Amino acid sequence: MLSTRWDPVIRYASAALAVGAALAVKTALAREWAVETPFLLLLGAVMFSAWSGGVGPGLAATVLAAFGAVHLFLTPPDPGATGPDLRLVQFLAEGGFISVLSGLRRQSSAEAHRRAEELRVTLASIGDGVVTADADGRVTFLNPVAERLAGCPAADAIGRPTGVVLRFVDESTGRGAGCPCAGVIQGAGRAERHHLLLVARDGSARPVEAACAPVRGLDGGLMGAVMVLRDTTEQRCAEAARVEVYRRTAAILESISDAFYALDREWRFTYVNRRAQEYLGRAGADLLGLSLWSAFPALPGSPIEVQLRAAAAGGPMRFEARSVLTDGWVEVGAYPSAEGLAVYFRDVTERVRAEEERARLVAQLEAEQDRLRAVLEQMPAGVMVATAPDGRVAITNPRVTELLPAGTHADAAALPLRRPDGSAGDWVPPVARALRGECVRAEDYSAEHPGGRVVWLRVSAAPIRDRHGAVTGAVTVFDDVTGERTAQQTLRRSHDVLLSRLATIAEEERRRLSRELHDETSQQLTGLILGLRSARDRVPAPVAEALRGLQAQAEQIGEALHRVANDLRPAALDQLGLVPALRDAVALWARRSGVRAEFYSTLGPERLPPDLETHLYRVTNEALANVLRHAAATRASVVLDGCPGDGLAVVVEDDGRGFAPEGRADGRLGIRGMRERAALLGGTVEIESRPGHGTTVFVRVPWPRAKEE
Repeated sequence: MLSTRWDPVIRYASAALAVGAALAVKTALAREWAVETPFLLLLGAVMFSAWSGGVGPGLAATVLAAFGAVHLFLTPPDPGATGPDLRLVQFLAEGGFISVLSGLRRQSSAEAHRRAEELRVTLASIGDGVVTADADGRVTFLNPVAERLAGCPAADAIGRPTGVVLRFVDESTGRGAGCPCAGVIQGAGRAERHHLLLVARDGSARPVEAACAPVRGLDGGLMGAVMVLRDTTEQRCAEAARVEVYRRTAAILESISDAFYALDREWRFTYVNRRAQEYLGRAGADLLGLSLWSAFPALPGSPIEVQLRAAAAGGPMRFEARSVLTDGWVEVGAYPSAEGLAVYFRDVTERVRAEEERARLVAQLEAEQDRLRAVLEQMPAGVMVATAPDGRVAITNPRVTELLPAGTHADAAALPLRRPDGSAGDWVPPVARALRGECVRAEDYSAEHPGGRVVWLRVSAAPIRDRHGAVTGAVTVFDDVTGERTAQQTLRRSHDVLLSRLATIAEEERRRLSRELHDETSQQLTGLILGLRSARDRVPAPVAEALRGLQAQAEQIGEALHRVANDLRPAALDQLGLVPALRDAVALWARRSGVRAEFYSTLGPERLPPDLETHLYRVTNEALANVLRHAAATRASVVLDGCPGDGLAVVVEDDGRGFAPEGRADGRLGIRGMRERAALLGGTVEIESRPGHGTTVFVRVPWPRAKEE
């Protein structure tokens, strides 16, 4: 940038220095010679300034030289002269002419140099090799690419024949081939193009495309030739890759199950795979180049033509249509591209017919479902069909919505059902069991509706299996047994009342019999014993001995009557309450059985209701009787425990032989009567036993409400 800015100054300064140097030399010479030729050296300075600086510096040098010559060398003109000195005018004309010519020549030389440099840079930067030769066929120029292709530096190649620098081989024959430049020069300058192998100095060969053209002068004469060498190695690799891609694509298209053909922009076949040939009934070689519409005249005007043209104009499209070649259906995929249209299709006749059959079966199934719904709507029982495995409800009849609480019958596996004991805890509902493959038969459950209304349902459920045996759903039937359950509860309550009444009557009869045995029979027997004792003292000894025996029998009868009266109704139970009565009963049982027995109680002195005390007393005696009859025990215990918050409990335990409770009927062990008495009190009887580990009887009853209050 600095040299460009100062270049005009340098050129004009050089012109001034050249003129100054010429004037100094002229001054140093003899004055006579200088006067005769005052502008000779100055013309040389002007030529130098114009040649090196251009027109401007040349003209400036001419003016400076004229000014110096006028003041230093020219003699004053004659006083009578009226015009300028002709020598000065001649110098100015010659200087101007020389400046203009030299400047123009300098500009032309600079332009030629610029163009030559541009050409050199262009030839050095292009990707093709460029070689020029003169009319004799000798190399005059090689660009760097040509040097690399030939394997020869330009310095070694210039001036040598092109056939020596560039060695070509015919690709097809493998024989040497002449240089194309020689052919152009010898052939009167006709342009030629060749595909050859160029062999470099190191022996490596590469394919090139050699294009030669003549170079002519202004007169049209042949001056030489220029040859452009293009390395086609990458092009051939790309072509080979393209061929390989085409081969692989063709292999893929031949292996796919779909039929495929490709069309160009004029609807002509460019490729047809094997499946398409089989379907179309035409060989691929016969179809290539033919128009789709002319090859298959039935296509024009068909729905396939409409869809294909729409795809070519609008974009990819998939559709199904009836084939014009067969009576079937085809599924077609059309994909446009810049080259044309790619069409995939397959015969879907079986699928379409299967779908039609499926639609027919679905319609038939829907009709059957409608009939089934009509039947279900008329059924008095609720019917629900659920799908496996999620239990989603598929079908219900209106009766289900009446029997189950609103909004709870969407999930069949989570119906709000309660077991007969009122619990809804960890248990598997009947529908879930049916979905697992079980059959549920006539199980009773309750469902509570808003407002507290309870509906009792008898539920039956069964799995629905497919032809392979897998569970696909479950059908559940709900029968309303609320009236039946109400009648059963009423009957049960009546039964309980009757049992309670019978038990009360029995206890009253026991109490009456016990009282009569104690008050009347015992007193009469006591009078008999006293009379026998009094008569024994007044009769002879043999008679007295007989009376003594009768007295002993009477006393035994009295003890037996006392035991019977006590068993019928112990006086302690009525007079003292449950705890003393049980304590006496356990002690009496231990004396009679010979089994060690213990009694424990946590109750206070407060009396319990008479019915409660009577039933607990009887249940305990029955449990002890079972120990004596079946247990073969050596030890037994009775525990009476209770409080208002937890209820009352009697626990009878022994260390006898034990048994398997599930293997014995309640009636054989007298347990049925115990359960009935406990049920009258609203309680339960539970038995825990194992062979060889004794037996424990748990009697649990609620705390009496009167006591609780």
